[in-house]
Amino acid sequence: MHRSRRTQLASLTALLALLVVGVAPASALDVTPPTGTIEIWAYNTRTLTIDIRATFADADSGIEHLDISCDGAAPVSRPNATHLLIPALDPLQGGCPGYGAHTMEITAWNGDGLSLTRSTGVDIPYAVALTISDKAMTGELFSITPTYPDGYTLPADAVCRWEFRWGDDNALNHNDFDYTFGSLLFEGPKSKGYCGAWTFTLPYVPVRQYQVLFNLQSDTNPIVGDSWGFPDDGRGFITAGVGTTERRITSSNLPLVFMLPDEYQMTVGEPITYRLYPLGGISIYSDDSWLAAWHAGEHVFVKAGGTTFTFTPDLAGDWSVFWNGGPHHPYIVGAGYDPPARYADHSRPNTSAPIQRIGPAGPSAYIPATMSWTGSDSGWGIDHYTLQRSIDGGAWGATLSLKSKTKVVLLTAGHTYRFRIRAVDRAGNVGYWDAGPSFLVSAYGEGNGAIHYTGTWVGVTSPDLWKGAARAATTSGATAAFSATARSAAWVSERGPTMGSAKVYVNGSYAGTVNLYSATTTNRAVVWRATWATRATRTVKIVVLGTAGHPTVNVDGFVALR
Repeated sequence: MHRSRRTQLASLTALLALLVVGVAPASALDVTPPTGTIEIWAYNTRTLTIDIRATFADADSGIEHLDISCDGAAPVSRPNATHLLIPALDPLQGGCPGYGAHTMEITAWNGDGLSLTRSTGVDIPYAVALTISDKAMTGELFSITPTYPDGYTLPADAVCRWEFRWGDDNALNHNDFDYTFGSLLFEGPKSKGYCGAWTFTLPYVPVRQYQVLFNLQSDTNPIVGDSWGFPDDGRGFITAGVGTTERRITSSNLPLVFMLPDEYQMTVGEPITYRLYPLGGISIYSDDSWLAAWHAGEHVFVKAGGTTFTFTPDLAGDWSVFWNGGPHHPYIVGAGYDPPARYADHSRPNTSAPIQRIGPAGPSAYIPATMSWTGSDSGWGIDHYTLQRSIDGGAWGATLSLKSKTKVVLLTAGHTYRFRIRAVDRAGNVGYWDAGPSFLVSAYGEGNGAIHYTGTWVGVTSPDLWKGAARAATTSGATAAFSATARSAAWVSERGPTMGSAKVYVNGSYAGTVNLYSATTTNRAVVWRATWATRATRTVKIVVLGTAGHPTVNVDGFVALR
């Protein structure tokens, strides 16, 4: 059978197109297997995960996937990654069948089916959970109890180690120690109760934030358990309320030695004494040792024996102070502090005079105001501020000790107030008093003669309103103008689902638009406030915008600090 001429022409055209364009040759196979390594980066006893870092790569066809298995189990496929988190005890996700020593294999496959297998030993210790008392208060008994996995029996030769630490976030998270940091260490055998609950009184420390490290060891069962910290907040920290300011641990059911400095601050050229407080029947021996080292140990003071250690730091910077139990102690026991030493500070700290502002909270029987100031110190830094007030020109009183640079105070309308502030630094130097100006607290209800209305305003009464009454307007262009000589002023109104918006002007200058709309009703709200550097006569004008669907604007009144 002969093909038609049209078919022949089509075939010839296709052949010519192939000759012109060309045909891409088949890709060559990748004959080079992947390269790379694996490394056990960490094992998290809290989440029971193995953290593996991998460096698999293939320059030709890329890594197609990884196969992960433990002890020769069926492999689990995963996408290629440099950071692998594997559930330690879940073989269906690449984990191992139980606690103990295991071998983990990871095989990297490239796009053409070539592979590279790397293996590593994995030790999965028993995860020991730490349960704690419901309440943590300084000076009161507190318990930490190790809880072991179901079915686990403590080895007869088990030895348990405890380390108790306290300090701020930098000290506990980053080993950036300062005057807040201290620790104690003790260990002993199961037969002496060291692997059970530890009950003791919580000490008062500069930063009431504590951490415990617990470790279980055994020669006959080397893959045992450990735990890092408390389970409370995810960081392993717990904070305590103040039941007492006693700085010592005064009781413990396990033998330990607690160490304290006489002063938290170490000063160059001034002697400092550290003292031991043995608990739980432990003894202090002559072959116990004290050591104080500057930085990495370039400068050292040492002493043997005794319950006190006094030395004079001669260099500024970080110091470490340790006490270690000697060979007379059958088990490990020790304590430490890591304070910085500073040169003596004899300079007074400075403050600025406190400034008063009407606070954001709504008024009631009192007018909330915020006092604020600044502080600086050229030496060790400010420890706290002391704030006092005078009412109607009377004596200074109502002394407050504050760590912050602001304080909300409750004031009574019709009275004159004056506040003063001073700082105390960490060396105990006391600054001079800095007093702010006297000011009168004034409250103006909606009917006060200092408020002038234009347009249509309707009187509203309710016990929920400030002073029991308000004026409301819904028409665009209605105004309420308040005039007073003051340093700070505020408009009090209602927020709610029927409330609209208004523009605010001060002495004729636009000062912003206030939206009073809210899904829920709030009475006596401070909806606008301003503070100026000087005391002067100012007029605050509210202009109703008549918002469609919820046009109402209320004036409960105004507050001024004059």
